[in-house]
Amino acid sequence: MIQFITQLLLFTKGASITDYQFLYIDLVALIPLSVFQATTGSYHKLTKDMPTDTLFYGPVLISVGVSALIQFVF
Repeated sequence: MIQFITQLLLFTKGASITDYQFLYIDLVALIPLSVFQATTGSYHKLTKDMPTDTLFYGPVLISVGVSALIQFVF
C-alpha cells in the first residue's frame, strides 16, 4: 500500500520510483513493521462476543473508511 500510494503521487508529478527507492521502502519501512507486528503478544483476555458473519458490517466499513481517509489526508 505504501509503494502504491507513493507511485500514484509520483505519477501525478510525472516521475517514477527507481529500483533503489523500492528497496529503501522495503528495507526501512516494511521489514521493521513486519518484525514489530510479529513480536507483539496476543490480548490478555478473550471475549464471549462472536465476530460478525460478514465484513460488510457498518462499524467495520466505517473503521476502514476512516483509516483510509486519515492516510489520504496525511
